[in-house]
Amino acid sequence: MAGITKFGFERKRYADIEKEMFLSAKEKWGEEINLSEKSALGILLRIFAWSIAKIWQLGESIYFQSFLRYAEGIQLDYIAERGGIKRFPKAKSKGKLIIRGNTGKEVYRGFQVRTESGKEYQVTRPGVISENGTVVLPAESLLCGSEQNAEVGEITIVSYPETGITSVTNEEAFVGAREEETDEELRRRYKAGLKNKGKSTIAGIEKRILENPSVKSVIIEENDTETANYGIPAHGIRVIVQGGSDEEIARAILESKAAGISTAGAVAVTIQDNKGKSRVVRFQRTTAIMVYAVIRLSFYLGVENKEQLKEKVQTDVLNYLLGLYAGEDIVVSRLVSLVMGNKEIKDAAVKIGKTEQSLEAKNIVLAEGETVITDKGKVKVSDDL
Repeated sequence: MAGITKFGFERKRYADIEKEMFLSAKEKWGEEINLSEKSALGILLRIFAWSIAKIWQLGESIYFQSFLRYAEGIQLDYIAERGGIKRFPKAKSKGKLIIRGNTGKEVYRGFQVRTESGKEYQVTRPGVISENGTVVLPAESLLCGSEQNAEVGEITIVSYPETGITSVTNEEAFVGAREEETDEELRRRYKAGLKNKGKSTIAGIEKRILENPSVKSVIIEENDTETANYGIPAHGIRVIVQGGSDEEIARAILESKAAGISTAGAVAVTIQDNKGKSRVVRFQRTTAIMVYAVIRLSFYLGVENKEQLKEKVQTDVLNYLLGLYAGEDIVVSRLVSLVMGNKEIKDAAVKIGKTEQSLEAKNIVLAEGETVITDKGKVKVSDDL
């Protein structure tokens, strides 16, 4: 029986539809009727059967798009909205610049700086260089995307040099940049919200931290014993976070953890609680693991847009690698499948490694708390397979 059954949606296949139509035709016009692939009626019935099969496929798709596990794109957005959750959009990185120069020199809004690798940023509020020869101003990246985050001291170049400005740097990291939240990330955040049975549970703490759009993933380790274990104090937690600013993460932990629960980690942030008392909150940053990849391609004869396809493959691989959660392994077969999704590509060979000298067609297993970093210069695509 096709349709919605107690086992779920059972789609009627093209072969079944064709068989039913042929039987119905023979019942009406006799067993001797010509239904071959070259007969007029045979061709017509097959066309109808194909069209009806497409309608069944559409029905199946609509049915499964109503479930969190299978929904994609805008349909997943609609499901998430039922729980009061919206997909995080693309975001720019933000931070503060220290600009040095002549006393009294005005720095206008939109003043642009960049890194040696070409990432560009602009000042979002005007200011004037003080008597000590510096001014600290907020800035943001010109573009969105996780590649726009910058480490301490990475921003050092004035894009359009001006008289009276001698140097620029960032003494704190620029954070907050991200790609649009993927379906899997949104699905995971929605599930975390459903699991939240109380504010101070592990799931509740995770949900509160994930409410920050610039946080990509969270791992929470708990020690419920009477003694310290693995660097976590008795009855304490260690929160390992990918993305987000230090103060925002510390605030989220403080507001969601139970009273008396200690925190562990290399990052210590002092913030005030709701009574104005200073509290030290600790957490751990994920460990960045540099990843290199070499993709060799071969194309079918007649393919002319090879350079565009190679660029697309590079972008797809970068998005896959940078989209992995903390501790999620890099699977070579998934990369091959991703590349072979381009119908113009005949074959592909993928090798990955933590150094350029250790490239292999083997998975890279990441430890809990390890995250992938890479860039276009470390993902190389060629058509010499």
